Amino acid sequence: MPHLWANCLLYVVFPIWLCAGLADYLCHRRTRIEATSGFKESLLHLAQAVTLGVAILAGMFCRINLTVFALMAACLMAHFALSLWDTAYAMRYRRIGVLEQHVHGFLNVLPFMALALVAIGNWPRVRAPGDFSVTACVIPIGTAVSVLVLITVLDLLPLLEELWRTSRTAALHHETRHPLSP
Repeated sequence: MPHLWANCLLYVVFPIWLCAGLADYLCHRRTRIEATSGFKESLLHLAQAVTLGVAILAGMFCRINLTVFALMAACLMAHFALSLWDTAYAMRYRRIGVLEQHVHGFLNVLPFMALALVAIGNWPRVRAPGDFSVTACVIPIGTAVSVLVLITVLDLLPLLEELWRTSRTAALHHETRHPLSP
């Protein structure tokens, strides 16, 4: 029988997180990130996605113990630090509306909710002293493929499109500047 914590993670937290990420992307499109905060903010978004991606892959494919849990927690802290940097940077160049602020709240809280569910579901192994090994675990192939496809379609592809759009605009802006201008 599947565990309640895993079902909450897979069927509640994960879909809400994907929807929040997509909503954030749409907010960036609406505020024309390519003409405001640009490529640097897009790189910060990609860095945040990578930190969460490492945590997700570790949680999916490694047996949860203190080592894996600590890696996941470190990734979440890095994601949170990057999100603070991202928002501080973006505020200098564009207006961050109320909707986007609320979306950011979800994007910051949901990973910690996920980590808490992982801790609850694996508490005996997370608190066990002395086991620092990292071992693979087997998850159903359908679950793994579904999660990876959803992340790719709803998170990675929009991030890459945003990165492409901001880099193209930065390159066009650079080409139209006078060669002697600063």
